[in-house]
Amino acid sequence: MWACRNGHLSVAKLLVEAGADIYMSTKKGVNALHWAVWGQRIPVAEWLVGLGLDLESKTNAGCNCAVWGAASGGIEICRWLLEAGADFTELNWWGHGVVNKAAFRGHKELS
Repeated sequence: MWACRNGHLSVAKLLVEAGADIYMSTKKGVNALHWAVWGQRIPVAEWLVGLGLDLESKTNAGCNCAVWGAASGGIEICRWLLEAGADFTELNWWGHGVVNKAAFRGHKELS
């Protein structure tokens, strides 16, 4: 997951080749795709989606990748997510969506 968050695609590929489970998630339901989006790593996110990870997968808090992208403040990752078909209208379990997360984290350019 950290290789994905930090944009180390070649390392992530080596780990998968060595048997790492790319579909696993943390106890909070965070998966490698969430971390790639948080790190604003488009090539890694594209690779993970190509392996079958779902843009609409939710953390235990109900946050999909669009919410993670907005919280990260990444305009380019949010554009990529939109083009890839991510749902920017989805709300987490507390009713927070992309605008809430972007504004809360001070990302004026996204909110």
